Amino acid sequence: MTSSSVVTDSRSRADGAADDDSRPPGATSSGITHGTGPNGPRRAADPSGPLAGPAGGTSSAVAAATGPETAAAYVRDAEPSAGVAAQLSAPVETKLTPSPAPETALQTTGGTLRRLLLLLLTGTVVLGMGTAIVSVKAVGPAGPSTSERARVDELHRVTALAGSAATLEAAAGVPAVALQLRSARTMLDVYAAALSVPGDVATDSATAATSSMEQTSRTQPGPAGIPELILGLTASSTASLTAARTAPGGLARVLAAGGAAALMQARALAADVGNTVPESPYLAASGSRGPAGTGGANGTSPKPGASPTAVPVAAPTPAPCATQRTAPAGVNDDQALLAAVEAEHKAVYAYQVAATRLANPTSSLAVRILSDHESTLSSLQDLLTARCLALPALQPGYELAPGFTATPAAALATLEDQLAIVYAQLLALSEPADGGSAAVVRTTALMALVHNAQHRWSWGQPEVPLPGIDRPAAVGPVDFRKSPK
Repeated sequence: MTSSSVVTDSRSRADGAADDDSRPPGATSSGITHGTGPNGPRRAADPSGPLAGPAGGTSSAVAAATGPETAAAYVRDAEPSAGVAAQLSAPVETKLTPSPAPETALQTTGGTLRRLLLLLLTGTVVLGMGTAIVSVKAVGPAGPSTSERARVDELHRVTALAGSAATLEAAAGVPAVALQLRSARTMLDVYAAALSVPGDVATDSATAATSSMEQTSRTQPGPAGIPELILGLTASSTASLTAARTAPGGLARVLAAGGAAALMQARALAADVGNTVPESPYLAASGSRGPAGTGGANGTSPKPGASPTAVPVAAPTPAPCATQRTAPAGVNDDQALLAAVEAEHKAVYAYQVAATRLANPTSSLAVRILSDHESTLSSLQDLLTARCLALPALQPGYELAPGFTATPAAALATLEDQLAIVYAQLLALSEPADGGSAAVVRTTALMALVHNAQHRWSWGQPEVPLPGIDRPAAVGPVDFRKSPK
Protein backbone atom coordinates (compact mmCIF):
# COMPACT_ATOMS: atom_id res chain seq x y z
CA MET A 1 0.00 0.00 0.00
CA THR A 2 1.41 3.60 -0.85
CA SER A 3 1.75 6.51 1.56
CA SER A 4 -0.90 8.60 -0.22
CA SER A 5 -3.54 5.97 0.33
CA VAL A 6 -2.63 5.69 4.01
CA VAL A 7 -2.97 9.45 4.57
CA THR A 8 -6.32 9.49 2.82
CA ASP A 9 -7.62 6.64 4.99
CA SER A 10 -6.36 8.36 8.15
CA ARG A 11 -8.13 11.59 7.28
CA SER A 12 -11.32 9.75 6.45
CA ARG A 13 -11.28 7.88 9.72
CA ALA A 14 -10.63 11.09 11.65
CA ASP A 15 -13.54 12.82 9.95
CA GLY A 16 -15.74 9.81 10.69
CA ALA A 17 -14.75 9.89 14.34
CA ALA A 18 -15.64 13.55 14.57
CA ASP A 19 -19.02 12.82 13.06
CA ASP A 20 -19.61 10.03 15.57
CA ASP A 21 -18.87 12.38 18.47
CA SER A 22 -21.60 14.72 17.26
CA ARG A 23 -24.30 11.92 16.95
CA PRO A 24 -26.49 10.76 19.80
CA PRO A 25 -25.27 7.88 21.92
CA GLY A 26 -26.05 4.45 20.48
CA ALA A 27 -26.07 5.64 16.83
CA THR A 28 -23.54 4.73 14.20
CA SER A 29 -22.64 6.19 10.92
CA SER A 30 -24.69 3.60 9.19
CA GLY A 31 -27.75 4.34 11.27
CA ILE A 32 -27.84 0.87 12.88
CA THR A 33 -27.76 0.62 16.66
CA HIS A 34 -26.28 -2.56 18.20
CA GLY A 35 -26.63 -1.60 21.82
CA THR A 36 -24.22 -0.13 24.38
CA GLY A 37 -21.27 -2.02 25.69
CA PRO A 38 -19.27 -1.41 28.90
CA ASN A 39 -17.05 1.14 27.14
CA GLY A 40 -19.77 3.01 25.27
CA PRO A 41 -21.79 2.32 22.19
CA ARG A 42 -20.79 -0.59 19.93
CA ARG A 43 -20.82 -0.31 16.24
CA ALA A 44 -21.16 -2.96 13.62
CA ALA A 45 -18.98 -2.55 10.61
CA ASP A 46 -20.82 -1.51 7.54
CA PRO A 47 -20.47 -4.36 5.06
CA SER A 48 -20.44 -1.86 2.24
CA GLY A 49 -17.97 0.56 3.91
CA PRO A 50 -14.23 0.78 3.51
CA LEU A 51 -13.71 -1.50 6.49
CA ALA A 52 -15.34 -4.45 4.85
CA GLY A 53 -12.93 -7.21 3.93
CA PRO A 54 -13.44 -10.00 1.53
CA ALA A 55 -15.84 -11.80 3.90
CA GLY A 56 -17.33 -8.84 5.72
CA GLY A 57 -14.57 -8.72 8.41
CA THR A 58 -12.12 -5.86 9.26
CA SER A 59 -9.17 -5.42 6.93
CA SER A 60 -5.80 -5.85 8.67
CA ALA A 61 -4.29 -3.19 6.42
CA VAL A 62 -6.90 -0.64 7.56
CA ALA A 63 -6.38 -1.55 11.23
CA ALA A 64 -2.67 -0.95 10.91
CA ALA A 65 -3.22 2.39 9.16
CA THR A 66 -5.68 3.85 11.73
CA GLY A 67 -3.28 3.71 14.62
CA PRO A 68 -3.36 2.15 18.10
CA GLU A 69 -6.45 3.93 19.42
CA THR A 70 -8.72 3.08 16.57
CA ALA A 71 -7.58 -0.55 16.63
CA ALA A 72 -8.13 -0.75 20.37
CA ALA A 73 -11.71 0.46 19.92
CA TYR A 74 -12.44 -2.32 17.49
CA VAL A 75 -10.90 -4.85 19.82
CA ARG A 76 -13.14 -3.65 22.64
CA ASP A 77 -16.18 -3.94 20.43
CA ALA A 78 -15.22 -7.52 19.54
CA GLU A 79 -14.81 -8.67 23.16
CA PRO A 80 -17.83 -10.56 24.55
CA SER A 81 -19.76 -9.26 27.50
CA ALA A 82 -19.31 -10.72 30.97
CA GLY A 83 -22.45 -12.92 30.72
CA VAL A 84 -21.49 -14.33 27.38
CA ALA A 85 -17.97 -15.00 28.59
CA ALA A 86 -19.29 -16.86 31.59
CA GLN A 87 -21.44 -19.06 29.35
CA LEU A 88 -18.54 -19.77 27.05
CA SER A 89 -16.20 -20.61 29.92
CA ALA A 90 -18.70 -22.96 31.68
CA PRO A 91 -17.78 -26.66 31.41
CA VAL A 92 -19.92 -28.74 29.00
CA GLU A 93 -21.37 -32.02 30.38
CA THR A 94 -21.15 -34.83 27.80
CA LYS A 95 -23.02 -38.14 28.20
CA LEU A 96 -21.56 -41.12 26.38
CA THR A 97 -23.64 -44.25 25.61
CA PRO A 98 -21.43 -47.33 25.74
CA SER A 99 -21.65 -49.56 22.60
CA PRO A 100 -22.59 -53.24 23.14
CA ALA A 101 -19.70 -55.60 23.41
CA PRO A 102 -19.38 -58.02 20.49
CA GLU A 103 -20.75 -61.58 21.02
CA THR A 104 -18.20 -64.20 21.68
CA ALA A 105 -18.10 -67.49 19.77
CA LEU A 106 -19.42 -69.30 22.84
CA GLN A 107 -22.47 -67.01 23.06
CA THR A 108 -23.23 -67.51 19.32
CA THR A 109 -23.01 -71.29 19.62
CA GLY A 110 -25.23 -71.26 22.68
CA GLY A 111 -27.96 -69.31 20.86
CA THR A 112 -27.87 -71.69 17.93
CA LEU A 113 -28.18 -74.69 20.23
CA ARG A 114 -31.17 -73.14 22.00
CA ARG A 115 -32.96 -72.53 18.72
CA LEU A 116 -32.21 -76.09 17.56
CA LEU A 117 -33.54 -77.57 20.80
CA LEU A 118 -36.70 -75.47 20.46
CA LEU A 119 -37.23 -76.73 16.90
CA LEU A 120 -36.75 -80.36 17.98
CA LEU A 121 -39.17 -79.90 20.86
CA THR A 122 -41.80 -78.42 18.50
CA GLY A 123 -41.40 -81.33 16.09
CA THR A 124 -41.80 -83.85 18.92
CA VAL A 125 -45.02 -82.20 20.07
CA VAL A 126 -46.44 -82.12 16.54
CA LEU A 127 -45.66 -85.79 15.92
CA GLY A 128 -47.04 -86.74 19.30
CA MET A 129 -50.35 -85.08 18.46
CA GLY A 130 -50.53 -86.96 15.16
CA THR A 131 -50.38 -83.82 13.06
CA ALA A 132 -48.62 -84.02 9.73
CA ILE A 133 -46.79 -81.07 8.28
CA VAL A 134 -47.12 -81.03 4.53
CA SER A 135 -46.15 -78.59 1.89
CA VAL A 136 -49.01 -77.01 0.01
CA LYS A 137 -48.61 -77.24 -3.72
CA ALA A 138 -50.79 -75.80 -6.39
CA VAL A 139 -52.93 -78.55 -7.87
CA GLY A 140 -54.15 -78.06 -11.40
CA PRO A 141 -57.39 -79.43 -12.75
CA ALA A 142 -57.47 -83.21 -12.79
CA GLY A 143 -57.29 -84.76 -16.24
CA PRO A 144 -59.50 -87.58 -17.51
CA SER A 145 -59.01 -91.00 -15.94
CA THR A 146 -57.50 -93.94 -17.79
CA SER A 147 -60.93 -95.51 -18.21
CA GLU A 148 -62.39 -92.27 -19.56
CA ARG A 149 -59.59 -91.93 -22.08
CA ALA A 150 -60.17 -95.54 -23.14
CA ARG A 151 -63.89 -94.85 -23.57
CA VAL A 152 -63.31 -91.76 -25.70
CA ASP A 153 -60.62 -93.46 -27.80
CA GLU A 154 -62.83 -96.47 -28.42
CA LEU A 155 -65.81 -94.29 -29.26
CA HIS A 156 -63.80 -92.50 -31.94
CA ARG A 157 -62.47 -95.78 -33.33
CA VAL A 158 -65.88 -97.45 -33.42
CA THR A 159 -67.52 -94.43 -35.06
CA ALA A 160 -64.90 -94.43 -37.82
CA LEU A 161 -65.33 -98.17 -38.36
CA ALA A 162 -69.11 -97.73 -38.64
CA GLY A 163 -68.59 -95.16 -41.36
CA SER A 164 -66.27 -97.48 -43.26
CA ALA A 165 -68.71 -100.38 -42.96
CA ALA A 166 -71.51 -98.20 -44.35
CA THR A 167 -69.36 -97.10 -47.28
CA LEU A 168 -68.25 -100.65 -48.08
CA GLU A 169 -71.82 -101.94 -47.79
CA ALA A 170 -73.01 -99.46 -50.38
CA ALA A 171 -70.28 -100.59 -52.78
CA ALA A 172 -70.50 -104.34 -52.10
CA GLY A 173 -71.42 -106.45 -55.13
CA VAL A 174 -71.96 -109.76 -53.32
CA PRO A 175 -75.24 -109.94 -51.36
CA ALA A 176 -73.78 -112.16 -48.63
CA VAL A 177 -70.88 -109.78 -48.10
CA ALA A 178 -73.19 -106.76 -48.12
CA LEU A 179 -75.39 -108.48 -45.52
CA GLN A 180 -72.39 -109.16 -43.28
CA LEU A 181 -71.19 -105.56 -43.63
CA ARG A 182 -74.65 -104.36 -42.63
CA SER A 183 -74.50 -106.59 -39.54
CA ALA A 184 -71.09 -105.18 -38.64
CA ARG A 185 -72.28 -101.62 -39.14
CA THR A 186 -75.35 -102.18 -36.96
CA MET A 187 -73.25 -103.70 -34.19
CA LEU A 188 -70.79 -100.76 -34.34
CA ASP A 189 -73.64 -98.23 -34.19
CA VAL A 190 -75.10 -99.91 -31.11
CA TYR A 191 -71.69 -100.15 -29.50
CA ALA A 192 -70.99 -96.45 -30.15
CA ALA A 193 -74.35 -95.52 -28.62
CA ALA A 194 -73.58 -97.57 -25.51
CA LEU A 195 -70.20 -95.83 -25.15
CA SER A 196 -71.65 -92.34 -25.55
CA VAL A 197 -72.39 -89.98 -22.68
CA PRO A 198 -74.14 -86.57 -22.67
CA GLY A 199 -71.94 -84.14 -24.55
CA ASP A 200 -70.66 -86.66 -27.07
CA VAL A 201 -71.70 -86.52 -30.70
CA ALA A 202 -74.92 -88.49 -31.22
CA THR A 203 -74.04 -91.96 -32.47
CA ASP A 204 -77.23 -94.01 -31.97
CA SER A 205 -77.99 -96.65 -34.56
CA ALA A 206 -80.63 -94.58 -36.35
CA THR A 207 -78.48 -91.50 -36.98
CA ALA A 208 -75.18 -93.31 -37.44
CA ALA A 209 -76.63 -95.47 -40.22
CA THR A 210 -77.34 -92.39 -42.34
CA SER A 211 -74.38 -90.23 -41.31
CA SER A 212 -71.60 -92.80 -41.41
CA MET A 213 -70.70 -92.11 -45.04
CA GLU A 214 -71.19 -88.34 -44.84
CA GLN A 215 -69.96 -87.27 -41.43
CA THR A 216 -67.84 -89.97 -39.83
CA SER A 217 -65.76 -90.79 -42.87
CA ARG A 218 -65.13 -87.09 -43.41
CA THR A 219 -64.08 -86.23 -39.84
CA GLN A 220 -62.15 -89.42 -39.12
CA PRO A 221 -61.47 -91.57 -42.20
CA GLY A 222 -61.58 -95.30 -41.56
CA PRO A 223 -60.29 -98.35 -43.41
CA ALA A 224 -60.34 -98.17 -47.20
CA GLY A 225 -61.31 -101.81 -47.89
CA ILE A 226 -62.70 -104.96 -46.32
CA PRO A 227 -59.26 -106.33 -45.26
CA GLU A 228 -58.53 -103.05 -43.48
CA LEU A 229 -61.98 -103.13 -41.87
CA ILE A 230 -61.27 -106.64 -40.56
CA LEU A 231 -57.99 -105.47 -39.05
CA GLY A 232 -59.73 -102.44 -37.55
CA LEU A 233 -62.43 -104.60 -35.95
CA THR A 234 -59.79 -106.90 -34.48
CA ALA A 235 -57.80 -103.98 -33.08
CA SER A 236 -60.96 -102.48 -31.61
CA SER A 237 -61.77 -105.80 -29.98
CA THR A 238 -58.35 -106.12 -28.34
CA ALA A 239 -58.39 -102.53 -27.10
CA SER A 240 -61.91 -102.85 -25.68
CA LEU A 241 -61.27 -106.14 -23.91
CA THR A 242 -58.01 -104.87 -22.43
CA ALA A 243 -59.69 -101.72 -21.11
CA ALA A 244 -62.52 -103.84 -19.66
CA ARG A 245 -60.10 -105.58 -17.31
CA THR A 246 -59.54 -102.42 -15.24
CA ALA A 247 -62.58 -100.23 -16.00
CA PRO A 248 -65.39 -99.57 -13.51
CA GLY A 249 -68.14 -102.19 -13.50
CA GLY A 250 -70.75 -100.65 -15.82
CA LEU A 251 -68.22 -99.41 -18.37
CA ALA A 252 -66.35 -102.73 -18.19
CA ARG A 253 -69.55 -104.54 -19.16
CA VAL A 254 -70.00 -102.37 -22.26
CA LEU A 255 -66.33 -102.62 -23.28
CA ALA A 256 -66.31 -106.40 -22.89
CA ALA A 257 -69.54 -106.86 -24.84
CA GLY A 258 -68.39 -104.56 -27.62
CA GLY A 259 -64.95 -106.16 -27.78
CA ALA A 260 -66.39 -109.67 -28.02
CA ALA A 261 -68.89 -108.60 -30.69
CA ALA A 262 -66.23 -106.80 -32.78
CA LEU A 263 -64.04 -109.91 -32.74
CA MET A 264 -66.89 -112.13 -33.89
CA GLN A 265 -67.81 -109.70 -36.69
CA ALA A 266 -64.19 -109.61 -37.89
CA ARG A 267 -63.98 -113.40 -37.95
CA ALA A 268 -67.29 -113.82 -39.76
CA LEU A 269 -66.44 -111.14 -42.34
CA ALA A 270 -63.02 -112.69 -42.97
CA ALA A 271 -64.63 -116.08 -43.56
CA ASP A 272 -67.17 -114.60 -46.00
CA VAL A 273 -64.53 -112.95 -48.21
CA GLY A 274 -61.98 -115.77 -47.87
CA ASN A 275 -59.43 -113.90 -45.75
CA THR A 276 -57.45 -115.38 -42.90
CA VAL A 277 -59.56 -115.36 -39.77
CA PRO A 278 -57.89 -113.01 -37.26
CA GLU A 279 -56.64 -114.29 -33.94
CA SER A 280 -56.96 -112.60 -30.58
CA PRO A 281 -55.07 -112.88 -27.30
CA TYR A 282 -58.48 -113.37 -25.68
CA LEU A 283 -59.34 -116.34 -27.88
CA ALA A 284 -56.73 -119.06 -28.34
CA ALA A 285 -56.36 -120.48 -31.86
CA SER A 286 -56.19 -124.25 -31.82
CA GLY A 287 -58.25 -125.53 -34.68
CA SER A 288 -60.08 -124.75 -37.86
CA ARG A 289 -63.46 -123.53 -36.77
CA GLY A 290 -64.83 -120.02 -37.13
CA PRO A 291 -67.87 -118.34 -35.63
CA ALA A 292 -70.38 -120.31 -37.66
CA GLY A 293 -68.52 -123.59 -37.55
CA THR A 294 -68.25 -126.53 -39.86
CA GLY A 295 -71.61 -128.15 -40.29
CA GLY A 296 -73.20 -125.79 -37.81
CA ALA A 297 -76.90 -125.45 -37.26
CA ASN A 298 -77.08 -122.60 -39.73
CA GLY A 299 -75.66 -124.77 -42.51
CA THR A 300 -72.72 -122.50 -43.32
CA SER A 301 -69.52 -123.67 -44.96
CA PRO A 302 -66.25 -124.34 -43.10
CA LYS A 303 -64.40 -121.18 -42.01
CA PRO A 304 -60.80 -120.97 -40.86
CA GLY A 305 -60.08 -119.73 -37.40
CA ALA A 306 -59.95 -120.75 -33.79
CA SER A 307 -62.05 -123.50 -32.37
CA PRO A 308 -63.88 -123.07 -29.07
CA THR A 309 -61.45 -123.36 -26.20
CA ALA A 310 -61.73 -123.38 -22.45
CA VAL A 311 -61.26 -120.17 -20.50
CA PRO A 312 -57.44 -119.88 -20.05
CA VAL A 313 -57.52 -118.51 -16.52
CA ALA A 314 -55.46 -120.11 -13.77
CA ALA A 315 -57.63 -120.39 -10.70
CA PRO A 316 -55.95 -119.54 -7.38
CA THR A 317 -54.89 -122.43 -5.17
CA PRO A 318 -57.65 -122.65 -2.58
CA ALA A 319 -56.46 -122.07 0.98
CA PRO A 320 -58.04 -124.19 3.68
CA CYS A 321 -61.01 -122.41 5.25
CA ALA A 322 -61.68 -122.72 8.95
CA THR A 323 -65.40 -122.22 8.39
CA GLN A 324 -67.64 -121.93 5.37
CA ARG A 325 -69.35 -118.60 4.92
CA THR A 326 -72.65 -117.72 3.31
CA ALA A 327 -72.87 -115.25 0.45
CA PRO A 328 -74.52 -112.01 1.56
CA ALA A 329 -77.97 -111.34 0.21
CA GLY A 330 -78.52 -108.76 -2.50
CA VAL A 331 -76.66 -107.82 -5.64
CA ASN A 332 -72.94 -108.52 -5.18
CA ASP A 333 -70.10 -110.47 -6.76
CA ASP A 334 -70.58 -113.50 -4.49
CA GLN A 335 -74.19 -113.89 -5.61
CA ALA A 336 -73.14 -113.31 -9.25
CA LEU A 337 -70.47 -116.00 -8.90
CA LEU A 338 -73.00 -118.47 -7.49
CA ALA A 339 -75.39 -117.66 -10.35
CA ALA A 340 -72.63 -118.35 -12.90
CA VAL A 341 -71.94 -121.75 -11.33
CA GLU A 342 -75.63 -122.63 -11.46
CA ALA A 343 -75.86 -121.49 -15.11
CA GLU A 344 -72.84 -123.59 -16.10
CA HIS A 345 -74.35 -126.65 -14.40
CA LYS A 346 -77.45 -126.17 -16.54
CA ALA A 347 -75.34 -125.61 -19.70
CA VAL A 348 -73.40 -128.85 -19.12
CA TYR A 349 -76.65 -130.76 -18.66
CA ALA A 350 -78.20 -129.21 -21.81
CA TYR A 351 -75.21 -130.02 -23.99
CA GLN A 352 -75.13 -133.58 -22.70
CA VAL A 353 -78.73 -133.99 -23.77
CA ALA A 354 -78.24 -132.26 -27.13
CA ALA A 355 -75.15 -134.25 -28.10
CA THR A 356 -77.21 -137.42 -28.18
CA ARG A 357 -79.87 -135.88 -30.44
CA LEU A 358 -77.71 -134.05 -32.98
CA ALA A 359 -76.25 -135.63 -36.07
CA ASN A 360 -72.61 -135.23 -37.04
CA PRO A 361 -70.83 -132.96 -37.53
CA THR A 362 -73.14 -130.82 -35.35
CA SER A 363 -72.98 -133.48 -32.62
CA SER A 364 -69.17 -133.23 -32.54
CA LEU A 365 -69.43 -129.44 -32.26
CA ALA A 366 -71.75 -129.84 -29.27
CA VAL A 367 -69.29 -132.21 -27.60
CA ARG A 368 -66.42 -129.74 -27.97
CA ILE A 369 -68.48 -126.87 -26.58
CA LEU A 370 -69.58 -129.19 -23.75
CA SER A 371 -65.92 -129.66 -22.84
CA ASP A 372 -65.45 -125.88 -22.70
CA HIS A 373 -68.39 -125.47 -20.34
CA GLU A 374 -67.09 -128.21 -18.05
CA SER A 375 -63.69 -126.46 -17.83
CA THR A 376 -65.32 -123.11 -17.13
CA LEU A 377 -67.50 -124.69 -14.43
CA SER A 378 -64.41 -126.11 -12.74
CA SER A 379 -62.72 -122.69 -12.72
CA LEU A 380 -65.79 -121.05 -11.19
CA GLN A 381 -66.03 -123.70 -8.49
CA ASP A 382 -62.38 -123.07 -7.57
CA LEU A 383 -63.19 -119.39 -7.15
CA LEU A 384 -66.04 -120.25 -4.77
CA THR A 385 -63.75 -122.50 -2.75
CA ALA A 386 -61.09 -119.78 -2.56
CA ARG A 387 -63.75 -117.47 -1.11
CA CYS A 388 -64.82 -120.07 1.45
CA LEU A 389 -68.25 -120.25 -0.14
CA ALA A 390 -70.08 -123.56 -0.20
CA LEU A 391 -70.63 -125.11 -3.62
CA PRO A 392 -74.25 -125.26 -4.79
CA ALA A 393 -75.85 -128.66 -4.51
CA LEU A 394 -75.80 -130.61 -7.77
CA GLN A 395 -79.28 -130.98 -9.23
CA PRO A 396 -80.32 -134.32 -10.75
CA GLY A 397 -81.69 -132.52 -13.79
CA TYR A 398 -82.74 -129.12 -15.17
CA GLU A 399 -85.84 -128.02 -16.97
CA LEU A 400 -85.13 -127.38 -20.62
CA ALA A 401 -86.97 -125.11 -23.02
CA PRO A 402 -90.02 -126.50 -24.84
CA GLY A 403 -89.03 -128.02 -28.16
CA PHE A 404 -85.46 -128.58 -27.00
CA THR A 405 -85.37 -132.16 -28.20
CA ALA A 406 -86.97 -131.21 -31.55
CA THR A 407 -84.62 -128.30 -32.33
CA PRO A 408 -81.65 -128.63 -30.01
CA ALA A 409 -79.42 -126.25 -32.00
CA ALA A 410 -81.83 -123.34 -31.65
CA ALA A 411 -82.31 -124.17 -27.98
CA LEU A 412 -78.56 -124.14 -27.41
CA ALA A 413 -78.30 -120.73 -29.11
CA THR A 414 -80.89 -119.38 -26.68
CA LEU A 415 -79.00 -120.97 -23.80
CA GLU A 416 -75.80 -119.16 -24.83
CA ASP A 417 -77.69 -115.85 -24.98
CA GLN A 418 -78.78 -116.40 -21.37
CA LEU A 419 -75.24 -117.28 -20.32
CA ALA A 420 -73.94 -114.05 -21.84
CA ILE A 421 -76.15 -112.03 -19.49
CA VAL A 422 -74.89 -114.04 -16.51
CA TYR A 423 -71.24 -113.36 -17.37
CA ALA A 424 -71.89 -109.71 -18.14
CA GLN A 425 -73.43 -109.39 -14.66
CA LEU A 426 -70.47 -111.12 -13.03
CA LEU A 427 -68.02 -108.92 -14.90
CA ALA A 428 -69.85 -105.72 -13.92
CA LEU A 429 -70.03 -106.69 -10.23
CA SER A 430 -66.43 -107.90 -9.92
CA GLU A 431 -63.56 -105.69 -8.85
CA PRO A 432 -61.15 -104.38 -11.52
CA ALA A 433 -58.24 -106.67 -12.29
CA ASP A 434 -55.61 -104.86 -10.23
CA GLY A 435 -54.37 -107.77 -8.16
CA GLY A 436 -55.63 -110.36 -5.68
CA SER A 437 -58.43 -112.87 -6.09
CA ALA A 438 -60.77 -110.16 -7.39
CA ALA A 439 -58.56 -109.86 -10.47
CA VAL A 440 -59.10 -113.55 -11.20
CA VAL A 441 -62.89 -113.13 -10.98
CA ARG A 442 -62.89 -110.20 -13.41
CA THR A 443 -60.57 -111.99 -15.84
CA THR A 444 -62.54 -115.22 -15.61
CA ALA A 445 -65.79 -113.41 -16.38
CA LEU A 446 -64.17 -111.54 -19.28
CA MET A 447 -62.73 -114.64 -20.94
CA ALA A 448 -65.95 -116.57 -20.37
CA LEU A 449 -67.94 -113.82 -22.12
CA VAL A 450 -65.63 -113.91 -25.16
CA HIS A 451 -65.86 -117.69 -25.46
CA ASN A 452 -69.59 -117.52 -24.89
CA ALA A 453 -69.82 -115.17 -27.90
CA GLN A 454 -67.94 -117.68 -30.00
CA HIS A 455 -70.21 -120.51 -28.84
CA ARG A 456 -73.25 -118.41 -29.70
CA TRP A 457 -71.98 -117.71 -33.23
CA SER A 458 -71.42 -121.46 -33.67
CA TRP A 459 -75.22 -121.81 -33.66
CA GLY A 460 -75.84 -118.89 -36.01
CA GLN A 461 -75.48 -115.13 -35.96
CA PRO A 462 -77.15 -113.71 -32.87
CA GLU A 463 -79.97 -111.20 -33.08
CA VAL A 464 -78.54 -109.22 -30.16
CA PRO A 465 -75.58 -107.11 -31.40
CA LEU A 466 -73.77 -106.98 -28.04
CA PRO A 467 -73.56 -110.16 -25.95
CA GLY A 468 -74.89 -109.68 -22.45
CA ILE A 469 -76.73 -106.47 -23.37
CA ASP A 470 -80.17 -107.68 -24.27
CA ARG A 471 -82.00 -104.39 -25.23
CA PRO A 472 -80.65 -103.31 -28.61
CA ALA A 473 -83.79 -101.41 -29.56
CA ALA A 474 -83.53 -99.13 -26.52
CA VAL A 475 -79.89 -98.16 -26.67
CA GLY A 476 -80.65 -94.44 -26.61
CA PRO A 477 -82.51 -94.09 -23.29
CA VAL A 478 -80.79 -97.02 -21.57
CA ASP A 479 -77.35 -96.49 -20.05
CA PHE A 480 -75.67 -99.90 -20.30
CA ARG A 481 -72.61 -98.56 -18.50
CA LYS A 482 -74.42 -98.62 -15.16
CA SER A 483 -73.80 -101.55 -12.88
CA PRO A 484 -76.72 -103.94 -12.56
CA LYS A 485 -79.05 -103.41 -9.62
